[in-house]
This record gives sequence, structure tokens and C-alpha cells, in this order.
Amino acid sequence: MEELIVARAKSAFLSDPPKFRRNGGVDERLALGDYDGVLRLGAAILRDDASSNRQKFEARLALATVARHQGNAEAARIHREGAVELADASGSDQVRVITAAAWEQLQAGRWEDGSFHESVATFERAERLAVELDDERARLSSLLGRTDALTKLGRDEEALLAVDGGLARALELRFHTLIPGLLTVRGVALSNLEHWEPAMATLDAAVILAQIGSLAEWEIRARFALGGLLSGHGEPGDWEFLDRALAVLAVGEKHSLRTRSWSVLAGIRGAMARSCERLGNLSRAAVYREAESEALSQHQPRRPVAAVPTPNVEPSVEERIVADGLRVLKEIDVDLHIVLRRSPESEDLQILHRNPAARRQAEFEGNLLTLLSEVEQSPTLAGFGQALRGAASGTPGEDEVEIATPQGTRRFRRRAVPSEDGAVMVLRDVTPIQDKADKAVSQSEFLERLSHDIRTPLNGVLGLANLLERSDLDARQRIWIEGLLASGDLLNRVISDVADISKIEAGKLELSEEPFAVATVVREAAAHYEPAARDKGLALWIDIDPALNSPVKGDSNRLRQVLGNLMGNAVRFTQDGEVRVSARQSLK
Repeated sequence: MEELIVARAKSAFLSDPPKFRRNGGVDERLALGDYDGVLRLGAAILRDDASSNRQKFEARLALATVARHQGNAEAARIHREGAVELADASGSDQVRVITAAAWEQLQAGRWEDGSFHESVATFERAERLAVELDDERARLSSLLGRTDALTKLGRDEEALLAVDGGLARALELRFHTLIPGLLTVRGVALSNLEHWEPAMATLDAAVILAQIGSLAEWEIRARFALGGLLSGHGEPGDWEFLDRALAVLAVGEKHSLRTRSWSVLAGIRGAMARSCERLGNLSRAAVYREAESEALSQHQPRRPVAAVPTPNVEPSVEERIVADGLRVLKEIDVDLHIVLRRSPESEDLQILHRNPAARRQAEFEGNLLTLLSEVEQSPTLAGFGQALRGAASGTPGEDEVEIATPQGTRRFRRRAVPSEDGAVMVLRDVTPIQDKADKAVSQSEFLERLSHDIRTPLNGVLGLANLLERSDLDARQRIWIEGLLASGDLLNRVISDVADISKIEAGKLELSEEPFAVATVVREAAAHYEPAARDKGLALWIDIDPALNSPVKGDSNRLRQVLGNLMGNAVRFTQDGEVRVSARQSLK
């Protein structure tokens, strides 16, 4: 069922993808993510006295959508209210206005204050009105928003059931512009339910279809969801998942930067930073954290959205359980969260809120601090005042500091960002990450010294063994010397492998680029294992393409090392018969 509905959606969309004109109306420019074009054309329509009410209505709704995506809740509300005055009182315009209000509630809201519940109720109201008007496209557009809100409330199974029904109906009616959005919400719901593989397949399809259809908003959303899933699903150091996550997110970052969708841009950059941290690339992660702060500084503070009359919604048992779970998560969160506002009595900053982790740190200092000036007096919290005052003035900041805690001195990454008439600071304990990086460097340095100390006497032993091999030996002595040389060479390779692994972990492995003939390296590697093969009664055959005698550029030692490992294993695990080494030039 999972694969079937996604395959049907892809097939239908690809057979008849939506087409938008680059210089079309505001609705087409909006779909393409040409927000600058929407702003220019929308403003021109509103200024032109010759524009019809229908044109002005479409312009107002498009401008409200752009303002919402760019984080300007006040402008979004003003344009939406302007659209209300121009709307057809008895037609589908009312559904579209209510749906726009619901999106504003969802975008500007938070779980704790009930905004998500309100947005669900508002979307449901729009759906009911669309059913009464027999406007299926408007109903499905509202359903898309409602299911998106349900995923934020943790009602993912309900969202999945509704979105699958919406997908089936959209396919039946050929409303293909809705498919990428529905697939994105479906993928998010599956991801929240920990159905990883179906979620990845669904979000992959959403990215591809949104890209083909030039549906900018949903391509950004789908890439954000897919990149976050890949980043969270991959283990620390898992290059395959985490590199792919960065590649997916990088395109989303480019699109969201072009559209100035600051909120989602900040989220994408945060996900990219987390991917780099899990890869152990802390310097690159720091760059993305700084870029995340820049995006947050561009995002205008959220303001309350005008209420839309909706029925009273009592939270379900499941919602109350989720709410209690979120409360518990806040209690056990190890990151320190501090919210401050400007004090009306002085130039000081007043601490409005701190989570339990931050309260524990303050109590460790001996008292529960309430003003920034008090925080600045603490020797272990040096520099907090400067960072927070800068954020309150509109300048975000991020750095790393060492703080004395009940568990000893820990290293924290602190980030201060502006908020409504104040600032917010988050401190994350990065001691384990820093310790791991320091340990990797120390291990690499130790192994390099150990490798040098072992190789020096080993080279002396192998040199003397080579001299003995050239002397007049009987058959039995020659076997002993060949065994000594083979064992010494094996030990040398083991040392090289261990040193290489440490260099790879420390990011210091370098490949040389020198001319050599591949055929020569293959012959040398094979010649080394010929005595071992002969002792086991094995035939060692070499078949080399003459084209490989031509010089190429690369690292011959690394190639010799790889071939040696392959040939050594082949000889070691072959009990009888032959070992054949074949080298051919690739046609690619």
C-alpha cells in the first residue's frame, strides 16, 4: 500500500505536470517561488485604479502568503483582512480566506499556547464550507493544511489516514499541484511514526515532483523534512546518510535564501549544522550555526494572529498525553534556555524564564538570579551580559565558553538571538563532542609516534633478513627466511593500516599524485604473494590489459596496499585450485 500510493502519485504527476508561466499572474509567480515578482506585481495591481476587485483579491492573498513565508505576521494579517473586504461573500473566496488565516495561525503558533489546535479547527471550518459549496479543490487545499497541523500536534496516524484519502481524491480529479504538498506531509507523518524507509521514499518523491513542477514552497519543505530525516537516522560518522542529508539540505537552503523564507532557512541551516556535528566536522558546523543565527536575525518577531471564530476544542486523551510528555521533556532537557526582556524600570534585562537546567546552574551559584546585572557578577558566567545585550539590540551572537557546573568544568556552545523586546540564550553542552575530537587528535598523534618507533627496528630486521636471503642457504633455511620476510611484511602492513585509520578519523589522510604504471604495481603485488601461493600448492595467474602499461597519475602505494590486501585474502582463504588476478581498463 505504501509503495503503491506513492508510485501512483509519481506516475500521474509525471504524465501531466503543472505548468506555470514565469511572467504570469500573482498566483503563478507565487507557485514558482518568485516572491519578488509577487511583491512587484501585487503592489502594482493594488495601486492601479483600473484593477478589478478580483485582481486585487488575488493580489492580497498572494501578498499575505509571501509575508507569512517571510515571517512578517503583521503584514500577512493586513493583506488577508484586505482580501476579506474584496471577497465574494457567497463563493469559495471565503474558504480561501479562512484557509489563509489557518496557515497564519499554524506558522506563528506554538504547541503550548493552543495555536496548533486553533489552526486545526480553522482548517476544519474551511473544509466544511468547501463541502457545502461543492468546491473539492478548496477542500483538499484546506485538508493539506489540517494534516500539516496534525503532525505538529503528534496526531500522525490521523494525519496519515486523512492525507492518503486526500491523495487518492487529488489523483482522481487530477489536482496535480497538490500532490507534492500532500506527499511531504505524508512523509513527515511517517517519519514521526518511525517508519523510516516509507518516509524516505515518500519524501524523495515529494522532492522530485516539486522540483519538476517548479513548486518552490513544497520543494523547500520536502527537502527540509528529508534532510532532517537523513541527518537524524544516520549514525554519528555515517558518511552515506549524513553527506546525502547535507546535499539535500543545501538545495533547500539555496531556494529558501532566494525566497527569503527566513524561518525555514534557519531550520535548514540548523539541520546542516547537526549533520556536520554528527560527522565530527565541528568547524563546518560552526559556520552553519552562525548562518542559522543570521537567518533568525532576519526573521521578524512573531506577533499574535487575529483570532478566527472557531468552535471550542477540548484536547483529546492522546493530546493530553503528548502535552504531559512535552512537559517531562522540558524537565529533563540538558540544554540551558534563558529568556529575557528589557526592564521597564531600568536599562537592565529582566529574566522572564529559564528551564530546569538553567535554574539548576543558577542555584549552583548560590541564588536564583533575576536580572542580567546579577548574572554578570558571577565569575563562572563571564561574558553573558555582553552577548545578551547585543542580542537585545538586534545583534545575534554565538561562541563557546567553559562554565563551572556541579559536574565540574564543562564546555558550552552558547547562542544569543533577538526576541520581542528582549533576547533568548540557549547553551548546549558540547563537552562530549569536543572530548571526542581531542581524543581523535591525541590518538592520531600517539599512533604516528608508535608507528615510527616500531618501524625503525622492524626495518632493521627486514633489512638483515633480505641480506640473509641473498646468502648461500639450504632449502630449509630459505623457507625460514621467506617466512620471516612474509611475517615482517605483514606486520609492516598492519602498522600502515592502523596509521591510515587514525589519519582518516583525524581527517589528515592525504593521497599522493605521481605518475606510475598500474601494470607494474599489479605485478609487484602478485610477486609478493607468489611464494605463499606456491607453498599452498596454488597456481597464481596474472592477466593484465596491455593498456595498463601506460603511465597514470595517482597514489601507487595506496593501490599496492589495496591490491595486497585483496590478493593476501585470496591466497589465504583458497584451499586448492588457483587464484587469478585480472586487471582491465574501465570503458567509463
